[in-house]
Amino acid sequence: MCALPLGWVLWAGRIIGLIWYYILPVRVAVAKENMRRVFGDTIPKSQINAMTRKCCQHLAMNILEGFTIPNLQKPGALERFEIQGLDIFKDAAKAQKGACVVSLHLGNFELMIAQAACMGFPIHIIYREISWGPGHDFWNHIRAKTGIKAISHRRSKEQIKNALAQGGYVGFASDQHMPPHRGIATEFMGQLAATTPAASRFAMETGANIVFAYTVRSEENPTVHRVHFEHFELEYPHATSKENIQHNTQRINDWMGSVIRQYPEQWLWHHKRFKIRDIRAQYTIPPHLHQLH
Repeated sequence: MCALPLGWVLWAGRIIGLIWYYILPVRVAVAKENMRRVFGDTIPKSQINAMTRKCCQHLAMNILEGFTIPNLQKPGALERFEIQGLDIFKDAAKAQKGACVVSLHLGNFELMIAQAACMGFPIHIIYREISWGPGHDFWNHIRAKTGIKAISHRRSKEQIKNALAQGGYVGFASDQHMPPHRGIATEFMGQLAATTPAASRFAMETGANIVFAYTVRSEENPTVHRVHFEHFELEYPHATSKENIQHNTQRINDWMGSVIRQYPEQWLWHHKRFKIRDIRAQYTIPPHLHQLH
């Protein structure tokens, strides 16, 4: 894959995305239902179908483009990344307390992580094991080649704290459903959702900074990625740590939701983000969220 012209790779991704949508519609119904829950009657069914189709194409392009990650180490490869807020990202870990990097499954997020690692930033990511062994080994090999340090989500607390203490950047994908032992009930794009409080909790416990990071693919030139870094300041309006973690995690959700609404066709709608509705009794729902479903 690395030897092919990137334009060919992305063209193949678009075709695979159409096959996914029309012929092998795995999780396509999940994506459409998520969109209907979030957007309600504000957009017609035809628009939801079109958005889901483009989402499938973007995800397929991301997957194929992921196989070309080793090419990022070649001269000039990073020139196709347009970066906003790079100084914010550079300064985030200068206090030698590290930085919690909050991101989401938008655009080619794997490529963004690899790009930052290739620029020399000490990037650590928390990953879930891929059930297919060869796939798991392959992606960890690809990540390692660019300098990304992987941390398993199992018993990871001390590893995360050590990485932050050494001035590292630890990435938290905060837009996915979390089980009761790892998530808290929050609002996400107007819906009840279980979200990881990890970024807020680790930042409050260690003094690490929080920085937002996301990337979107250019519609004009699909080979170009626009990377954004934004500073996030913790707030402490409540008397207890638990309440402040809830407050700041909700603020992170609000930020992610605003970004997704700007680029809905590039987010991972196929994920069962609102699974909490089926296991609501297993979570402690704050009173102000009782009306959400």
